[in-house]
Amino acid sequence: MFSTIAQKIEPTTDNDTVAGCRLSKVSGISTTQSMRYATISKIFVSVCVLLIFGTVPAFAQNISFSTTLKRGSSGQEVRFLQEFLKKIPDVYPQGLVTGYFGVLTERAVKKLQLKHNLETVGIVGPKTRGVLNKLRSSAGAPLPPLPVTQVTTPGGTFTRALPGCNVVNTDSFFACYYAGTNFEQLKITRTDPKIDFNWFDGSPDPGLENDGFSVRWQGIFEFDGGDYVFSLTIDDGARAYVDGQEIFNIWHDQAIGTYAARKTLTKGKHEVVVDYYENTGQSSIQFLWTKRAEPSFLYSWKGDDTLIGEIVRGIPVPRPVVVLNGEKTTTLDSSAALTLAEKYKIILMDGEIVWDENSATMLLEMMRRIPDVRGKYWDTTSWKVSLTEAILESDVEALPYDTAAPVRFAKFSKAAFARSNPTLQPSADGNSHRVFYSNRLFKATLKAFFNKREYLNEILERRYGVTPSLVESQDEFQEFNLDELQYIASVFEDLPEGFWHIPKLTKIARRLNGLTNPVSPSAPAIAWVTLGYIEFMDFAFTSGSAEYINRLVAHEITHFLWHTILTEDTKKQFMALSGWSQTPSISHVDASLTVALDHPKSKQNRTQSEKWYRTTTTNFASDYAASWNPDEDFAETVSHYVYNPDKVRNLAQTKYNFVKNVVDGYEYTILVDKKYTFQVFNLEPDLTFPGKIVGVDIEVMKLPNGDNEVTALLHLSSRYGGGAAQASTRIVSPEGTLLDVSFDPLDGNRYLLQAKFIINKKMASGYWLPGDITVRDEVDNRRYEGQSQFGWLLYIDNIDADIEAPIPDINNITSQMKDGPNGEKIVTVYVPVTDKNPEALSGYAYLVQKESNQSAFVYAQYEEANKRLVYTFVVRKYNASGKWSFREFWVSDYAGNYGRHDLKEQALFFDIVTKNPDYVAPELDQNSVRIQALPVYPEAPNGETNVTIWYNVRDDNSGAGWITYVLLKPNGDIIFDYDYHDNFYTDYFAGGLPSQYKEHEVKIKLPAGSPPGIWILREIVIHDKAGNTVTNNFVETGIVRPFRVQ
Repeated sequence: MFSTIAQKIEPTTDNDTVAGCRLSKVSGISTTQSMRYATISKIFVSVCVLLIFGTVPAFAQNISFSTTLKRGSSGQEVRFLQEFLKKIPDVYPQGLVTGYFGVLTERAVKKLQLKHNLETVGIVGPKTRGVLNKLRSSAGAPLPPLPVTQVTTPGGTFTRALPGCNVVNTDSFFACYYAGTNFEQLKITRTDPKIDFNWFDGSPDPGLENDGFSVRWQGIFEFDGGDYVFSLTIDDGARAYVDGQEIFNIWHDQAIGTYAARKTLTKGKHEVVVDYYENTGQSSIQFLWTKRAEPSFLYSWKGDDTLIGEIVRGIPVPRPVVVLNGEKTTTLDSSAALTLAEKYKIILMDGEIVWDENSATMLLEMMRRIPDVRGKYWDTTSWKVSLTEAILESDVEALPYDTAAPVRFAKFSKAAFARSNPTLQPSADGNSHRVFYSNRLFKATLKAFFNKREYLNEILERRYGVTPSLVESQDEFQEFNLDELQYIASVFEDLPEGFWHIPKLTKIARRLNGLTNPVSPSAPAIAWVTLGYIEFMDFAFTSGSAEYINRLVAHEITHFLWHTILTEDTKKQFMALSGWSQTPSISHVDASLTVALDHPKSKQNRTQSEKWYRTTTTNFASDYAASWNPDEDFAETVSHYVYNPDKVRNLAQTKYNFVKNVVDGYEYTILVDKKYTFQVFNLEPDLTFPGKIVGVDIEVMKLPNGDNEVTALLHLSSRYGGGAAQASTRIVSPEGTLLDVSFDPLDGNRYLLQAKFIINKKMASGYWLPGDITVRDEVDNRRYEGQSQFGWLLYIDNIDADIEAPIPDINNITSQMKDGPNGEKIVTVYVPVTDKNPEALSGYAYLVQKESNQSAFVYAQYEEANKRLVYTFVVRKYNASGKWSFREFWVSDYAGNYGRHDLKEQALFFDIVTKNPDYVAPELDQNSVRIQALPVYPEAPNGETNVTIWYNVRDDNSGAGWITYVLLKPNGDIIFDYDYHDNFYTDYFAGGLPSQYKEHEVKIKLPAGSPPGIWILREIVIHDKAGNTVTNNFVETGIVRPFRVQ
């Protein structure tokens, strides 16, 4: 994702990737490599710490939802939402209760909104809250049933007393320990002076099992009058009451997490009751309270709201006018068929379609463009090639390459030839200076006749000047697979010839499947400019998204253009377009600027030559373009210019014209069949950016357990810009600990955004600094506020801070493999580990099959008795047979310290033979794709649109698993989402034969303000359950370039 001219790289802070917290206890799950990029980002936040502010609402009929919730939100109300949604199986069949609003919760909310004819935006706003509260009041969502008796206490009558546990101590807790997670059988009673226990994977008492127990504590305590803060740290579930009023309800399995609540109490005696249960794994609980004190840290910054421009989207740069039926520039060759047969051993066969002179000529032209390297490898295979009107994957159908076969057969889709012959384009002076074409046929030809690794390697070297190579430690690198090489060659072909044979870009390298880059583990690719090569990780490709992969490859190539081709004057011209400079230019000077400059982990704390600041906040092709430096900005701009040009035309008009000049007038446009489009109508589209940040308030409160409750407010300008639906940033400690923070409107005020979160007592002390803050509205208009454009100070004082990552003993790792149910193989790896605070150790790893690039993923569980992390993998019967490896693994602790470990020559290998291995990708019937778009208000359309997409999928073996799709808006923004079909979460395909086509239906409700015009279904990517992937890319990159006589 970035370049370097040194050998040191800081972690990427791409806001498009949201690091997740450890949401719940996970034993063994398997997944495809397509998860890897999202998972790598999660190393930055290893523990989920959530805040409940104020008295916690109970799951009772008289409590209502009151907060706007969306992806990235966290806390008790998210848990309540999940608890409620899981009671509606067709809405939330997964039923995960984590307290984190992720893609699963968002999808469930969309389903609920669809059922109740609401806008399916996946955000719990006022209308959705109304529906939720109505449903709750009519049906209720009670707690799990408990035996109920009444006990009268000095604080009142408590009506959830348990039989056999009716003693209430004074100034201590009467404790009742039960077998079972719901107080099934009373085993032990005793007095506990306080509730502060960590049993790790053990038991509170020899009379209880290590797992599957529950506890009730109850006591009467003297309180001074005033506001009190209660803190609860638990693994697994708990709920707490004061005088019978619930203040906590976290009644579900989870890894260790901290919660806080406030309550005002009168002076005198009050009853406190705490319920707890442990299901499996680690067990701990700490329940404390203290009288609310003054904040431990306060900060307030106020700026001015002066803003020149950047209020509304500007007038887009016009798309290039393309005449499809212009005069063709490649002269038709009546002898093309004969030349193909004699020179290239390609015989054109008439079948469903008769070959015409244009098609034969253009196939010959493609063969002339591609270096014919087949003879070097003694490939004398003859080809018989036919045409079809059918839609084919990659526009060509051919058997896997076999040079031993005397004759091979291939079939081309006729559509691939449509725009292969460059056509002259008219100009204002009446002369034709430019031509229009696409490389669709070139890519199909490359796929048909040259889909062999040695052929593609040599074509890349001879045509584009790059050689696929093993670099550095060769045991950490491998060969590219065929699809990866096809992607890279196709991107080079789409780029102007000035991107070919760039000085210093001589190699491309592929890191071994399952390994991340040790310096920058979250990077899918790195341009090593000084060393002269681009390094790709496996997760650069495993998403299967052509749109993403093409942009990534183009991005990395562009880094070499910036560093080796562009003059310093040209770079300065580009930098001026966003005000990039190495001197901060801000309207305020306070302590926050000094902290930002001196912070040891700040992206600005680099050598003077590496510090960059900018003045603009909206004219960027992506979050990443705005977040780092002009080199990254230029690379993102160019990659979007080629593969998503409308984004640059709409958001960065001056940059569009700049790039057009740099690439000698090349322009790009998106071509698509009408069947993959739909129209959105809107008389008043939302073109206004959110207001700039004009104020920041931060408060830190110490909780009774020593954790830090942080409340941060962002004030947005209402004079220049609109309100916002969300803001997000990533904050970093002096030790490099990272937390992702999400801001939401406070009490519905879209100009006042609030974030509440906890930094636990073990995390690093010092100033925690944000990167850029991205502010967005409901239709994804975004403003990128840089560190030098707002004030921020957040100081954490943790006397028991833990700044050291857990240390694994790699010399004493052991493993075992055994048979599981359904023909599965269970692989368990035991990693001894030591840490300053072992109570919340965790980690994750992949078990990887190199040749197939299939994998299994797990989070580790900590065994306190043996002081080790346990990684348990499930290799299912449809996974690949062969040698599976355990090499790279991660460990993390409660303080957010993490470590990547590469076993190198000590890697573990497991020879696994599965019953029914699946190596074949699933299949989409492209002829089955249908789209319907209906405006919600056809008489006065406002962008709200109900969209339905239908398509048919089948798989030969394991069945369809993850399915993603991308919608392209007229303004270049995209919507990426999942098709949560019936088998999305299942380990094995259910409901018929996977080999039979099954219709899928995706329903989307676009929000008010959505941009009017033609929307495009850009791609559908299907992963089967074994991890095989098929990419169905429905768009074609059209190229308009200067006309040159060859």
